[in-house]
Amino acid sequence: MNILANFENYTKVVEQIFELNYQLTLKMEVTFNNIIKRINTEIKENFHTEYVVGANKLTTNLRYRYRMRLSPRGETTGIVIDWDNYDDLCTVIDEAIDICDPNNKTSPFKRMYSTAGDLLDIKCDSLKVRYLHLDDRFGNRLDLIPFVLIDDHNGTLTEAMKFRFNNDLIFDVPVSRLKGFRRFLMTYNPLLHAGAMARYMAITPLLGSNRQNMLRS
Repeated sequence: MNILANFENYTKVVEQIFELNYQLTLKMEVTFNNIIKRINTEIKENFHTEYVVGANKLTTNLRYRYRMRLSPRGETTGIVIDWDNYDDLCTVIDEAIDICDPNNKTSPFKRMYSTAGDLLDIKCDSLKVRYLHLDDRFGNRLDLIPFVLIDDHNGTLTEAMKFRFNNDLIFDVPVSRLKGFRRFLMTYNPLLHAGAMARYMAITPLLGSNRQNMLRS
C-alpha cells in the first residue's frame, strides 16, 4: 500500500522517553488528525484549523491529544499514564524506593555484612513484603513486588522490584533505576514534550522515509 507522505495522513507519533530495563520502556504517544465519532456522523479533528474572525483577521487552533504508556517492547500489554494517574505513578515510585531502603524499619530487606564491611547477602522477609499497585482508567493494573535481584553479569545483589502487568508479564527493575526514574518524573514536563513532538511532525522533511509496512499480507 502506497500512502502519500502528507502530514494529513499521519495520526500518531511515538517516542521512547525512559527505559526501566532493556525490555520495559515508558513512551509518549501523541495523536492528531483523528476521526471523532459523534451521533450519526464522523468528524475529522485536524491538527491545524484556521478561523476567519474578522476583516483581515485569522486565528489558528491546534488540536492534539497525548498520553504515556509503560509497556514491554513489542507487547500490547501495558498501563496508560495520563493526568488521571500521573500523580499515582509518582507516589508508587516513591513508596517503592522507600521499601527498597534497608534502613527503613518497615522494609522487608536486610543487608548482611562481613566484619570488613563487605556485603555478603541481602535478605527479603516474605512476612514484610507489601505489594504496590497502579491502575489506569482502561482497567489495566501494574503490581510492584519487592525481591532481591542478582546481577547477571557480576553476580552482585541489590534491592529491586518486579513490575507485573495484569498478573502476567514480569520485568525486574533495580532500586538504582527506580531512583533515576523518580528524578526523571520530577523534572519531566509531558505537555511541553507532547507539543514539541506534534510540531516536529508538522514541520519535519523526513515524512515518508524509513517506512516499514506493519500490515499483515
